[in-house]
Amino acid sequence: MSITFFGFLWLIVLIYIFGCRRLKDLIPVVFFSMLLQCNNVIVINEQGVGPQVLTSFVFVLKSILVRYKNVKYVPSRNLLVSLFCFLLYIMVNCVLNGTLNTRILDLLQILIYYLCAFQLYKNKWIISDVLLKKYVIRIIYFIAIFSPIQLLATYGIIPRGLLSLFFFNDPGNFVYFNHPEIYRRLLGTFMEPSYCSSFLVGAVLYVFHLRNELRNFYKLLAILIVELILTMSSTGYGALVVMAVIYLLCFPNKQTLKIALPIGVLALIFYVLTKDNILNGVIFDKMNSGSGIHRNNINVLALNTFIENPILGIGWKETRASSFLLSLLAELGIVGLFLFSIIFCLALIQMRSKTLCNKNGQAVRLFFISVCITQFIAIPDIQLTTFWLSIYFIAVSHTTYNNESLKTI
Repeated sequence: MSITFFGFLWLIVLIYIFGCRRLKDLIPVVFFSMLLQCNNVIVINEQGVGPQVLTSFVFVLKSILVRYKNVKYVPSRNLLVSLFCFLLYIMVNCVLNGTLNTRILDLLQILIYYLCAFQLYKNKWIISDVLLKKYVIRIIYFIAIFSPIQLLATYGIIPRGLLSLFFFNDPGNFVYFNHPEIYRRLLGTFMEPSYCSSFLVGAVLYVFHLRNELRNFYKLLAILIVELILTMSSTGYGALVVMAVIYLLCFPNKQTLKIALPIGVLALIFYVLTKDNILNGVIFDKMNSGSGIHRNNINVLALNTFIENPILGIGWKETRASSFLLSLLAELGIVGLFLFSIIFCLALIQMRSKTLCNKNGQAVRLFFISVCITQFIAIPDIQLTTFWLSIYFIAVSHTTYNNESLKTI
């Protein structure tokens, strides 16, 4: 076992917060850790342990040890219950398909993520809605500022060494930042552009929904959209279009249309100017490329696998498709797709209800739905850090708050 330089610093931070700070001081660190997809804290037998899992586990441990008086826990009636049923089914499915031994580490990872989300939900009263919004916006600003730095480093304009030390210490071949000779696209802190786009699309919807409550809303929104374009991710482009339609259907009003119309005009101009270069390479010729042919082949294989095993599938992570929906069908069958659909539909229902969640609650659910849409298009991974980050946001969002209880925390 070895500890990376970044890991040494990260462990110092966690030990300090665990021993000296309040539970709510750990929450923004948990959020931030979910952005560091390409970092290892500890390496065991060439298997890296990232800050996401470690920080989530530390929050679970500290939240169990910290006990507040006169706090009544209300059982969850939100999508965390449905998420638990989905994860429980994954475990049962692994047993039924005889894959439990080979998937034990993966199961442990998502179990830690879920326990962290559950403990966040139990302790969400320790932070106000205003503070949650501040945390989310700060994370969005971090990616908005860091992403151009990453792109400049990828092009060799600024040294790559410092970024590799603190943000990309995972030497794996699937980390695009490690191959600037091939991949010169905006990645943020993520492994590849599509993962970054899942965050950026969610951030665009979050910022747009809270536009009346944020300073410099137009500037931040413009930066996020430009960065999404620079990812050159067809997944991100498609997800943004789908989310725009969903938003207009769920929140139809004159103000939205006034803002959406000029954005639509700009999008049309972008299409006309780039359809023969950027969009042609990213979308129109995608299926004719080597990557497109490979995606089509694995999709066909996944579909055939589902046809042969329609009810339970062949086991979690035992096959792969380019789409999360096809992966669900092949790996977990109709039952798995049904259970995940409940989670997605609950998020939609809650988002549209003013009695089930407030404005910020709607915004974080838009973030979650955006991430799900990118998964449906081309990110077949339930371990996706942005997916669990959005779950964490939902876990601490609320409808009403007793701010008096916050004064002594």
